Amino acid sequence: AKGALVKHMTQQLAEKMLLCEPKRWERETADSLSAKLALGEVVERYFQHYAQVMDIERRVYADASLQLRDIDSSFARAQPYLTDLQDAMASLGAWGEGKETSAPTPKKAAA
Repeated sequence: AKGALVKHMTQQLAEKMLLCEPKRWERETADSLSAKLALGEVVERYFQHYAQVMDIERRVYADASLQLRDIDSSFARAQPYLTDLQDAMASLGAWGEGKETSAPTPKKAAA
């Protein structure tokens, strides 16, 4: 199912790019633009980022609602997750600049 969704999103992205910048891409088709810009890889990387952020959010919710760690301060409880979110955003930015190839494995909050 994910493969079909990635393929569909890649096609839609290319089509929208052709519509938004017709002069820039006048010699391209949706398929050639997808291949030229590796849009499938872009969509895959955004899926990785989404999964990473959702994993962090699930851990935040579980920790807050189930009190998984013995911590009284909300700030202290949130800190490792905020760091993970910052790392996820930094990783996506680094990937966009060509410095990383995939999302890092999320860290687990210390017990």
